[in-house]
Amino acid sequence: MTKDEQRKIQNTALNIHGIVKQQWMLIEECGELLNAIAKSKRDRAGKDEIITELADVSIIIEQMAFFYGEEDFEKEKERKLLRLKERLQKHIPKQMKLPNRGDIIRITKVGENAKIRNAKLKEGDMCEVVSSWKLQHPRKGYIIFVRIKFPDGKRKNNPIRSHIYEWEIVKQSKEEKECK
Repeated sequence: MTKDEQRKIQNTALNIHGIVKQQWMLIEECGELLNAIAKSKRDRAGKDEIITELADVSIIIEQMAFFYGEEDFEKEKERKLLRLKERLQKHIPKQMKLPNRGDIIRITKVGENAKIRNAKLKEGDMCEVVSSWKLQHPRKGYIIFVRIKFPDGKRKNNPIRSHIYEWEIVKQSKEEKECK
């Protein structure tokens, strides 16, 4: 179906039912979508029910955009998407090299739980890498794990996993890996 055919159907629906009735229909369809999502959380509805309700909501939203102005709607949607993109950039870590065994790293950003048996890690600490690996996470992309040991004698044999968010490699071993 072409965009012109869709506009014709939306215009006809608005002419027959009027904007007030279609606004109430939007509220009803949003409620049905919320209900389908809630049921899916209790395994009482599946993907098909959610897709059906998404389609209903989408059709009514397109009618509202047609009524209030498609150009303004598209501009506002683009503005909101750009704002979302900016907000997401804060959560995406910089491209970092995956450190290798023997590398010395300086911690540049740590989480609240970054500690070794009551010794809290802090920004600026230097650590030797025991091992590192990355795993794919369904929502977060790749998560990098670094097992480290402090260069001081007390903790030399106590490698740990910590909540280190960013680091820089100060002294690199022979081998080089790239985190992609």
